[in-house]
Amino acid sequence: MANATLLLHSDQFISALADVLSTFSKVDSLTVVGFPVGTGPFTLADVTNHKVVPREGDMDHYIVGAYLLDPFYQAVVAESPTGMYRLAEIAPDEFEKGEYFRQYYQYSNLVDEVGYLLEFDGIGYLHLSAAAVWPYAQSDLRNFEMMTPWILAMLEQQWKPAMLQRKQCSEQSQQGSKLTELMEQFGGRLLTNRESEIAHLLLRGHSNKSIARKLDISPETIKVHRRNLYCKLSISTHAELFTLFINSLPLARNQN
Repeated sequence: MANATLLLHSDQFISALADVLSTFSKVDSLTVVGFPVGTGPFTLADVTNHKVVPREGDMDHYIVGAYLLDPFYQAVVAESPTGMYRLAEIAPDEFEKGEYFRQYYQYSNLVDEVGYLLEFDGIGYLHLSAAAVWPYAQSDLRNFEMMTPWILAMLEQQWKPAMLQRKQCSEQSQQGSKLTELMEQFGGRLLTNRESEIAHLLLRGHSNKSIARKLDISPETIKVHRRNLYCKLSISTHAELFTLFINSLPLARNQN
């Protein structure tokens, strides 16, 4: 911790932070993403197996728009309080069966994630993701929780200036707003408002029962809407729904 503190405001800080976290738990991937208000996210740091990954690496697909389905981004949209969250506690009930999980977790072998969300008033959120290929033990989670005040303080010191700079540039680029609008409009020309709402929840990893609870309608009604929206979109599986959504994202980028 002392070494990481000394390396604040340097490129070596993220590796030092990874060393701190690895003293009490096996962290296979450490990523810092900024979610500024009014624009899309950007990667601030990425460490895999203690090796710093170039910012223009595997996160590109995520940054382009897949982040819209990320449970941690949904927590940001919901204006969740600053603090530590475990993926399993904030993800929809069938998140691990969804295509987003398969695309961004299964192929990387990551199975568990602890995320720290830090809100900067009027600027946006910072998200530190600590992921592992094995489930975290309760002792790991207690240590993550114990470290929360120090980690949040370090994140603020290290990356608040970058967040502020990005926010100041947001007036020139509304990419994030356009992508969010596209998410809301996905399938809108073909689907009813209710069908579109259900499509969004399916993409995020909700089951029929979970959607029924959220919308206060019966699971059987959800099945009917799901069958109808699949028919209108000329698809038959959740995987095809995910692919259709991902392929629609460049449309928002081209509007910039």
